[in-house]
Amino acid sequence: RCDERGGDKASWTIDLKKKGEVTKGPSPTKPDIVITLSDETLTDLANGKARTSGQKAFMSGKLKTKGNIMLATKLDGVLKGAKAKL
Repeated sequence: RCDERGGDKASWTIDLKKKGEVTKGPSPTKPDIVITLSDETLTDLANGKARTSGQKAFMSGKLKTKGNIMLATKLDGVLKGAKAKL
């Protein structure tokens, strides 16, 4: 879920088990992990900004998780892989 500055929330589902696709909206099944962060933090992570890593965002409270926290450690790699395809 990405929180917009006005408090609105958008949900995105990243399916890495079956199809390897990103869709807008909540997962139709129970997710292994839910990651909550702001648009700004997601943009910084996706753009590979040096000041932001998934670990730094988590430790500073900018990235919150619910579920299997070990899957959150793969977020940086997933975003780098997605960026390389663009």
